[in-house]
Amino acid sequence: MYFRKDSAIFWYFRLPECSKINLTEGFYEIAYDAKSRYLIKHVSTFYVREELNNYKYSPINFISVNNTFIKIKTGKDFLELFGDKSDDIKEFMKAYRIKVKKADKNQIIRVLKYYDSLVTSGR
Repeated sequence: MYFRKDSAIFWYFRLPECSKINLTEGFYEIAYDAKSRYLIKHVSTFYVREELNNYKYSPINFISVNNTFIKIKTGKDFLELFGDKSDDIKEFMKAYRIKVKKADKNQIIRVLKYYDSLVTSGR
């Protein structure tokens, strides 16, 4: 899918392969795919309120730095992924005022690119 300022690539993960990397079967947006990986499961929930049909959109973020995807719920979950690089990531996020719960897709990608550069450079 192509938009004015963004594009989205989706992959369908099937069982049993997806369970090996800690995902459920379904479509995921491939937001970032390099040394680390970032997937978004776009989920909407239908409900009726005051006799009107409504949908609540709730994206679920999955990050992988070691071939297994972890669902990101909190900033602490996010930082724990980076092991000995977590202090560097925390400083980077502080410098750029990135908060995981409020971060958009591009901010998360920026953090992952920084992490990949740390790992590649051996710092």
